[in-house]
Amino acid sequence: MAVRALTKPGHEGQAYTLSGPGSLSAEQYAEKLSAAIGKPVRFVDIPLDAMREGLLKSRMLPAVLVDALVSLMRATRDP
Repeated sequence: MAVRALTKPGHEGQAYTLSGPGSLSAEQYAEKLSAAIGKPVRFVDIPLDAMREGLLKSRMLPAVLVDALVSLMRATRDP
C-alpha cells in the first residue's frame, strides 16, 4: 500500500493506517523476534523518566532528540 500511495495518483492529502492483521504488544513483538532469530529477546518496560535520565546521562543524543523520543514513547504506549 505504501508504494502504491507514493507512486500512483489519487492519494494526495490522504492518511492511511498501515497495519498487519492485528496489533501486537511490545511483549508479543519480542516473542516473534525471538522465534525469528532463534535467540531470546525480552521487552523491558522502562519508566519514561528513567529512560530520559539514562539517555541524557549517556550524552549520545542531544536533549532535544531525547525529549522527542520520550514524547513519542508516551504517545505510543498502551493506555
